[in-house]
Amino acid sequence: MSEGEILVGLSVIVIGGVGAQWLARVLRVPSVLLLLAAGFVAGSVTDLVNPDELLGELLFPGVSLAVGMLLFDGGLQLDIRRIYRWRSVVTRLVTVGVLITWVVASVSAMLVTDLTGGTAWLAGAILVVSGPTVVLPILQRVRPAAPSGEILEWEGILIDPIGAMLGVIVLDYVIEDGGAGAAVGSVATTVIAGSLAGLAGAALVVLLLRHPATLQSLAAPVALAIAVAAFVSVSFIADEGGLFATTIMGVALANQRVVDIKNVAMFEEGIGILALGTLFMVLGARVSPNELGPMIVPGLVVLAALVLVARPLTVLASTWGSGLDRGSVGFLNALAPRGIVAAATSAAFALELESHGFERESEVLVPLTFVIIVGAGFIYGLGAGPAARLFGVAPTSAAPNAEAES
Repeated sequence: MSEGEILVGLSVIVIGGVGAQWLARVLRVPSVLLLLAAGFVAGSVTDLVNPDELLGELLFPGVSLAVGMLLFDGGLQLDIRRIYRWRSVVTRLVTVGVLITWVVASVSAMLVTDLTGGTAWLAGAILVVSGPTVVLPILQRVRPAAPSGEILEWEGILIDPIGAMLGVIVLDYVIEDGGAGAAVGSVATTVIAGSLAGLAGAALVVLLLRHPATLQSLAAPVALAIAVAAFVSVSFIADEGGLFATTIMGVALANQRVVDIKNVAMFEEGIGILALGTLFMVLGARVSPNELGPMIVPGLVVLAALVLVARPLTVLASTWGSGLDRGSVGFLNALAPRGIVAAATSAAFALELESHGFERESEVLVPLTFVIIVGAGFIYGLGAGPAARLFGVAPTSAAPNAEAES
């Protein structure tokens, strides 16, 4: 590519990514829908962006690092004091709920696509994640009453590294047949190494922010640099361990009381917007409408299974006996979109499958995932507001009671 083509491609990615998010806020629609549409136009329609030529071998390492920074930004928003009473609900959502969603998604994919055996279970693993990139914008727009919003926020952020790790384990099993022992070892390595690196990174940020030489203007860049270092260091030890590291680091910083991280959080929010737009533009530009066409019906069938079977079973298993009110339980059922981690992992895993002789399966994985992301964006993004009013968790629903009590 010429220098001019590279500059045009990069500018289209940045301008399109930020512009689509701005327009989504103006129109009050889920940003994921406009971002993917902008990516399609930039890639397949106008051919202004060809991510594989533009970024080459930097493409998927860069995508993975950007996702890690998004999870770091999400972790900075998680204050344990807001969710302490409902910690068991969150724990079950990201453990039992992941297993339920994985089984339902895998079986439904096996029934309606060409995916069989291990590759169907791989698709199911990709689809367990929701993610802060789609959950948080919806929550900011709908503003549901506590505790449903906080529970969904924690679930969306914590489930991404868990789902990515599950996907890596299944992928290793499919292409190498490593067995159960290797899977257990992989999980342990990822969790331990990621947690240690995240906690060490948070401790280092606190130490440096207390040093007189670290001005407030340097607080955010220092934290970002250490988050990148934590991500990279663990990535050499365990696949997707970097996502664990940045998530743990963000949560640890959000819950320490030694230094003020307000400037860090504000800076990371801006970086997050840029990273989110870039990621969706790049990944959207790699998928053509022609590839999506054959997967529309199968994708909608799998999506229906996720919405009508997996999510209700997940919420039921996670909230049973918790004391959570019916309105909050109902709203938990009404919000489980899919985001950038599902898109990124499906693209990366498809390349791995193709390189190991699974060409037919690799051609299914990405378009199936994108159909589900778009469909879930429509259902949950447009339905979250009415659902909040229906279940009595919308801000306006609390106003009469507040007036009566006063």
